[in-house]
Amino acid sequence: MYSWTRIFVGWLFYVGAGRTLQRLHSPTGESLFAALNLISIRFIVRIVCASQKISPTEADHLTILSIIIVVIHYGLLKRFGHRQDRSFWLAFLFPLFLLATVKSLGLFLVGISFLAFRLSFAALEVRNGTATFPSFAAYISFALFAPTLNVGPISPLTTFQSPLPQTQGLATQAVIRVLVGLAKFLVLAPLMDQISFQKVYSENAIHPPIDLAVACIATYLKIVLSFSGFCDIAIGTAGLLGIRVKENFNQPFAARNIKDFWNRQHITLSEYMQTIVFLPLTKTLIHRLGPQSAHWAIILGITVVFSLIGLWHGLGWNFFLFGLTHAAGVTFNYLYGLGLKSLPRERLRAYQRSRTVHAVAVLLTFLFVSATFLLFANSLAEIDRILRLTQL
Repeated sequence: MYSWTRIFVGWLFYVGAGRTLQRLHSPTGESLFAALNLISIRFIVRIVCASQKISPTEADHLTILSIIIVVIHYGLLKRFGHRQDRSFWLAFLFPLFLLATVKSLGLFLVGISFLAFRLSFAALEVRNGTATFPSFAAYISFALFAPTLNVGPISPLTTFQSPLPQTQGLATQAVIRVLVGLAKFLVLAPLMDQISFQKVYSENAIHPPIDLAVACIATYLKIVLSFSGFCDIAIGTAGLLGIRVKENFNQPFAARNIKDFWNRQHITLSEYMQTIVFLPLTKTLIHRLGPQSAHWAIILGITVVFSLIGLWHGLGWNFFLFGLTHAAGVTFNYLYGLGLKSLPRERLRAYQRSRTVHAVAVLLTFLFVSATFLLFANSLAEIDRILRLTQL
């Protein structure tokens, strides 16, 4: 196991060396920064694998495999990335095919979900001309950027290529961001873990319904605090290097509805799904079936997107049902919004400005999302056990 002292020393080395190399602004500095990330991901993969009881040797093999994937994808990108014919899809689909293979076979590869989406989206950015075609070293640094390797965000290539302006106080803000992330991950999330499903239902004792409600809320808070804490650390560390990483959370607990929730929670995943799946699918359906099918096309698009989001988190029926539940929530929100448009303009404005309506909407959204984490955090067999142990 790696001690926190060793992790902190490794982080200090990465930040110090990274800041120095980023200031060189030269091909040599670019290559050395890529090497620094390769060294760092070996360290990170070993830490993650140790928690999974995977040997250091196997961890090193997984690191090499990740590097090979990125090298192959860079070759495909260089060969087919600018093409407008079907050959382009080799570059786009290669990382997604690997992700599907790893998931379906039940294999473990650190950060594969984030890596696959990052690489596939980069292919679109290169083809569309929104991103400059990177050098090999720059692509290695982007794809295997150590702070975002394991937990994202799925930050695009265009964002990586747009460095942060060196403003006064940037380093201080970045350090504060890292400290906030550490507080979430090391203090707040463990506190919530004490009353999560894992702890409350650890023994086969009968529980009142309030325990189920508390466990749902605590599990939701624990997962979001852990994940957003990791992202804060990643964004703060990147900020110390002058590298821009896209925000992944924007106060999800304050969401007014489920659609708003997904605009605030795991933002980069939502944007990826909207760009890659929802918009092309709905446009195709409307084009083929006619404008009168627009509402059904949108509902089908919502269902497909959230089914994929569920399965992206894990190939289990509980994740699939989690996705479908959120699809139902977003669909309800869409239909409810259509209904509101029938209100007179003044009544609609009063409704939208009402603080009471806003507070009730935020509370109901929070409770709905919390309830769905019963599905997210437990297999169907475990859900059955939890419900049997709850006096409903």
